[in-house]
Amino acid sequence: MNGVPKGFFKGGRGLQQGDPISHYLFILVEEILSRMIKNQIHMGKIVPFYHPRGTPIISHLLYADDIVLFCNGGKASLKAITKVLRKYEQWSGQAVSKNKSSIYFSSQVSASRRRALLRFSGFTEGIFPFKYLGVLIISERLKIARFDDLIAKVQTRLEGWQTRLLSSGARLLLIKHVLQSILVHSLSILRTPKAVIEKLQRIISTFFWGVKDGKAKKK
Repeated sequence: MNGVPKGFFKGGRGLQQGDPISHYLFILVEEILSRMIKNQIHMGKIVPFYHPRGTPIISHLLYADDIVLFCNGGKASLKAITKVLRKYEQWSGQAVSKNKSSIYFSSQVSASRRRALLRFSGFTEGIFPFKYLGVLIISERLKIARFDDLIAKVQTRLEGWQTRLLSSGARLLLIKHVLQSILVHSLSILRTPKAVIEKLQRIISTFFWGVKDGKAKKK
């Protein structure tokens, strides 16, 4: 204060909702959580979940206030994770919502071990497939039928546009800035079957060139 150190002061009221500095503090706290998890893995208390050969081993993923943790099916790993989360709750004042948390097991984990881990953690068992951040998470090979929702979403958006009232430039603008924004997130992450891409191309091409006598026009 005025160029002279005055020691520490104790906060009394905390941050108000919407305070700009709250986002930065949250990121700092999440960094501490991330380092705590990495430290437990380095010490061998959390055994990571091993992926197919040639893929990087991922211990956890953070997005906003969501976290996805990867580990083997051992009870020791789950105990170490629980210990980290409890310490994080004490330090940050945040609480893990067990009602919204799930464990997704590998097919190699027996039914008895699943029940034991669920009882210990208090979490529910998640079922594949499910969506996370708008992307389908699945434990098997992606089939064409899994993309029916994405295709239906594109078709629903096209049905709301009056094609006859739009110029070719307006159609192109909608394709580039609306339709592609719907597709780019999923298609850039998932290994999409060629048949799905061809079907989407036909739908978009029909929208751009129009329909004549009940059939799609061609260039």
